[in-house]
Amino acid sequence: MQKNTFTSGSLWPDNNGVHVNAHGGGVLYHEGVYYWFGEHKIEGKAGNRAHVGVHVYSSSDLYNWTDQGIALAVSDDPESPITKGCVMERPKVIYCANTGTNNSFWIMTRGLAKKSACVVIHDSLINFFFQFTTSESFARSIQIPE
Repeated sequence: MQKNTFTSGSLWPDNNGVHVNAHGGGVLYHEGVYYWFGEHKIEGKAGNRAHVGVHVYSSSDLYNWTDQGIALAVSDDPESPITKGCVMERPKVIYCANTGTNNSFWIMTRGLAKKSACVVIHDSLINFFFQFTTSESFARSIQIPE
């Protein structure tokens, strides 16, 4: 069922009837489509850490959202900067017209001791195939509290 209004206080279902799961997210408008990226949260205390990854939805009208799946999944590799159980916060995506690439960034920690900002460069808005970098100094430059 297509929606054309928002209802304050009610759940916002996607095309599958499931509540949109994009915590701390951001929206990118690109070539006539809105893309909503956010942290996929799970229930309970474990939901404060990343166990799934960055979820992405698309919409042409901001009312009706299509689940596009997990754009960036956490890793089972304990050496990965995005290992399952890390904190991956506030994912944002921007489009760089000069390079024709999409760039995402977010705040993350491995444990909660040190904050870093991560940058991912990718060609697709749905699946991130990427060059991955982290930087504590970049995190400080965008005023992430220690």
